Amino acid sequence: MRLEEFVRQAMVDAVNTEGGANAVIDFYTNTTSIPGVVTATFTGTGMLGATMLTCQSPMMDESTNGVGTFDTIGTATVGGQTGNVAYFALKKATNSTRTGVLLTGSVLTQTADITFNTTSWDAGDNVSITSLTFTQPAGS
Repeated sequence: MRLEEFVRQAMVDAVNTEGGANAVIDFYTNTTSIPGVVTATFTGTGMLGATMLTCQSPMMDESTNGVGTFDTIGTATVGGQTGNVAYFALKKATNSTRTGVLLTGSVLTQTADITFNTTSWDAGDNVSITSLTFTQPAGS
């Protein structure tokens, strides 16, 4: 099956709209794996302290061909916990309260949803994302 272009656009735009004005990206250690099914109440385990990157409002520019490109994402400092980051969760947030998961993805040094030069994070390390896109595949 294949999704029509307007459906892919609508799906990316829905994620962008749901993210609202305060979406954040939280990071989790390799003590867990990326969940196969994510629900709005997902909390995950092994979150790297208060390490979160804050997205702009809106999160993404207008999507094209089922691809949304994130606007500038803030920089964060790794909190007290250290570890090997393995996946992330993009969450809606109200102030510092995370209210629901929109999507999750992998974190590696290459060929992942988000790539960093290292996945071994220590307290005090600065973390930033220079470019991030969300693609809604058309299908086969």
